[in-house]
Amino acid sequence: MGFSWWCEDKDGKDLFEEFGVNSQAMGLTDDGCAQSQSDIRSAWTGVPYKEKLEEAARDAVAAVQSMVAENLRRYTGGLHSDECPTCTCAPRQPKGVFGIDVEQAKRLLSIPLNRVHRAGGGY
Repeated sequence: MGFSWWCEDKDGKDLFEEFGVNSQAMGLTDDGCAQSQSDIRSAWTGVPYKEKLEEAARDAVAAVQSMVAENLRRYTGGLHSDECPTCTCAPRQPKGVFGIDVEQAKRLLSIPLNRVHRAGGGY
C-alpha cells in the first residue's frame, strides 16, 4: 500500500516540490530515530478536522516538522548532548541509502507555516 502527501500555498503551488520534500514522506527517519516513518505518516493523516482547513493544514505541517526536528537532532547535535551540553564529539552519520536524508529534513523544517494553505494525503 502506497502513501502520498501534498502541501500547497494559496496559489496552489506545491510546497513539497518547491522545498524538495519526498512525496511519500521517505527519508525523514531511520532505525535510530525516535519518530518512525509510520509515526510521521500517522501524525500527518491523524490531524483532526477543523472548520478552517488552512488551520488544520498548518497543524499537520507543524506536527510533522516537530517530529522531523526531533529525528534530525540525532544527527546534528553533539554525540552526548543529552548528557553533556558542551559535547564536541562528531555527530552521528546517517546510514547510507536507508538513513535519514539530513538535507531534505532541513528543507521540510524550512517550510514557513504562514505559506501553508491546504494539505492532505493518505494511503
